[in-house]
Amino acid sequence: METVGRRASERVELEIPIEVIGLDYLGNQFFDRTHTLVIGRNGGKLCLKQKLVPQQEVTIRCLATGLDADARVIGQVGKSEEFHYYGIKFLDEKANIWGVEFPSLPDSEGATGRVLLQCTGCKNREVTYLDEFELEVLEANGSLSNFCKRCRDAS
Repeated sequence: METVGRRASERVELEIPIEVIGLDYLGNQFFDRTHTLVIGRNGGKLCLKQKLVPQQEVTIRCLATGLDADARVIGQVGKSEEFHYYGIKFLDEKANIWGVEFPSLPDSEGATGRVLLQCTGCKNREVTYLDEFELEVLEANGSLSNFCKRCRDAS
C-alpha cells in the first residue's frame, strides 16, 4: 500500500506507562504493563513482550490518565532481545488517552520549532509550535510563558 500526503498529527517521543490487553499471535490472551515510545493524536509506538500480528485489536489503558481506548496494530516496526515494537492506531479518532493536547497540522506552517509544554498550574501538556522568537526565548530561559488551553492561565 502506498502512502500519500502528510501525517494525521504530530508525533512526540514520550515514555508513558500503559497496560495492554489483547490476544497474541497464537490467540492466547495477554496482559502487559509496558510503556509508549512515541505518541500521536491517533495512536503511537509501544513495546510489548508478546508477538502480535497486523490488524489485530488491543485495548490500551494509559496509567497516567486512567483512560483507555481500543486500537488496531498497524504492524511491527522493530524488535530487541526483550521487546517487539509496534505502531498502533486508535479505532476512535477522537480518543485522547495520553493527556496531551495536539494542535492541528495547519498550525505547523511557518513554525521554526515544536515542543511539548506543561502548564505549571494544571499540569496540562500540549504540543506547541514556536516561531523563531519564541524558540529563542525558550532556549535562553529554559521556559516559555504561554496561555494554557485548559485552565487559561499564563504560565
